Amino acid sequence: MKFSRIVSTAIPAAHAAVSRKSPGGFLDPIMPFVLLQDVEGLCEELRRIHSRTGIRRFILAAPGHTVRVTGAVTRETYTKIGERLLAVKERLAPDGIEIGYNAMPTLKCGPGGFVNITGLNGVVSRISACPLDPAFEEFFLGNMREVAAIAKPFLFMVEDDFTLTNHPGIAGF
Repeated sequence: MKFSRIVSTAIPAAHAAVSRKSPGGFLDPIMPFVLLQDVEGLCEELRRIHSRTGIRRFILAAPGHTVRVTGAVTRETYTKIGERLLAVKERLAPDGIEIGYNAMPTLKCGPGGFVNITGLNGVVSRISACPLDPAFEEFFLGNMREVAAIAKPFLFMVEDDFTLTNHPGIAGF
């Protein structure tokens, strides 16, 4: 079953229920979605979800979890992400659809020459950069600045990596 079919049946019911109770008279959710390579196909899918559910705000996630294996990606990757976000944003703006960006992953960026998180048990994570490492901070902020300069998404979201309890090897799993 396609994700859009699941959403197209569940969201309208929730939307209708909240619409009767919400102070503004409606629910205006932000739906996460993967930033696909196929911009036209992605736009079609988001339009379909919008027309079936009324959802008008989407937050697109990239570069994705494969970096945990391949390692931290280059600035060029974030330039391409910004360009794809902008292309989606421009195609969907006439439909009243807003596009945000989910920087995923953040700390779990894989090998990248950063100081990695050390857990309370003394184990050093293989894939999770320490947010206090100045090199990681510059890498991450520089990439977010790149995306912002190109696409100007309505919202930035970062993955919920910023705890010591969900990093492989340092929390007992």
